[in-house]
Amino acid sequence: NEQATVQGVLDEQQIENLPVNGRNFLDLAQLEPGVQVQDGWTVYKDGYSALSFGSRSGRTARIEVDGIDISDEIWGSTTMNVPSSGIYEFQLSQSSHDLSTEVTSSGAVNVTTRSGTNAMHGEAFDLFRDSSLAAALPTASGISEPFQRSQYGGRIGGPFLRDKFFYFFDGERILQHERAPVLIAAPFQQYSGSFSAPFHEDNLIAKADY
Repeated sequence: NEQATVQGVLDEQQIENLPVNGRNFLDLAQLEPGVQVQDGWTVYKDGYSALSFGSRSGRTARIEVDGIDISDEIWGSTTMNVPSSGIYEFQLSQSSHDLSTEVTSSGAVNVTTRSGTNAMHGEAFDLFRDSSLAAALPTASGISEPFQRSQYGGRIGGPFLRDKFFYFFDGERILQHERAPVLIAAPFQQYSGSFSAPFHEDNLIAKADY
């Protein structure tokens, strides 16, 4: 019995060095052919992403982290986001019907998170973007749309008991400040303006391995 499947795997070194805008872990899937990332608002979930395999709906993709299914059974996408600095391996498979990816008919993502080792390792990072230092966002004439995003966090892992018991912690925070334009058609265009649209998110992982 043969199954036509397209698979791709990214390891921790590739994940660290690939420039991913916004540090959304599902954006890594765009490196595989036939995969598109859909904004979460298309499935009524702002702040999340969905994956479309071969132009199919993003509601059908399966997403697992350390063997636990985090797929949203109602709207699609995921039930949680994962900090990209905590990912050890990112695997993506596409298939028409594949029992190893459970009940999907399109494709699946399997994420393995990092673990602690006998030596203590860690990192810290801080990323900052501001509209004053970049190209302006597209907007109507006469309406400004300032944008600012801060992303910071870090990870640490090590041994509780050498060769036996290990810990790993990872945390990441996003602080985004933006103004969303509201355009009013003529003859009431003088009432056009913008309103504040902030976005805050915390992604945390705590893990123990024995």
